Amino acid sequence: MHASRLRDVGLTVLALSFAILGGCLPDDAQEAPDAAADGAAGAGGSSPCAAGISETTWDRCSDGCDNDEDGTTDCNDVGCCAVRASCGASTYCGKLPNGNGWDGELSLDDALVEAIDPATLPSGVRPCHAPALVRVEYAVDGDTLQVTDLQGGDTTGRVRVIGVDTPEVGHEIAPSECYGDEAAMFTAQLGGHAVWLTFDTECRDAYDRLLAYVFVGPGKNDSLERQLLRRGYATASPYGHNRTFEQLYDSDEQEAVSAGAGLWGACP
Repeated sequence: MHASRLRDVGLTVLALSFAILGGCLPDDAQEAPDAAADGAAGAGGSSPCAAGISETTWDRCSDGCDNDEDGTTDCNDVGCCAVRASCGASTYCGKLPNGNGWDGELSLDDALVEAIDPATLPSGVRPCHAPALVRVEYAVDGDTLQVTDLQGGDTTGRVRVIGVDTPEVGHEIAPSECYGDEAAMFTAQLGGHAVWLTFDTECRDAYDRLLAYVFVGPGKNDSLERQLLRRGYATASPYGHNRTFEQLYDSDEQEAVSAGAGLWGACP
């Protein structure tokens, strides 16, 4: 067998092994296919990954699969590499719509949310819990929700949104921090609506609150965390080992700082 073909076969086996194990390929294995392989892919000769695997996380990983069958092998499987590979943290792979913008009221469509395939939603590399469809009963503050599990699962209760921190709202004699009320009012839009929760390494904090990423739609901008950050309602704040999207959230915060959005323009 020709040496280049042996190399391609070896990389493919290695890629599939790492995809199964949920790990990244070594740096020296993350190489683009040769020109002949590119031609075959462009002609529809590439193969999709296993059923249920989709090309929807926030970074690149040379897994050797054409996950969304678009003729390229540029992005990673769900659970493979997350944002630890080569492309910029703000890059979103796959063929999803943008979803919500970074201003105005959120567009919240329960039927659209309920129809989402949870396998397409970003989560931690090794999530502690399967994605959960819940209804938001009310917002406690900008980064905390009270939810009811809509699938008969165990996620009913208090949810602390992962990776962000909003200013505190007033309690008893303590006044609200600057922009705390505005952040709480923004998140209150979710009350009565269905959202998806996905998870990272750790599921509970010291207060027994569920730690989750929150998605209000299928679009790449439909992460509640990203909405809070880009609009200036929150600061990026990684918690424990739940750091899969730390770089992305830092980037979103910097966009808000540069724009003077929300608390960055209003608070001393």
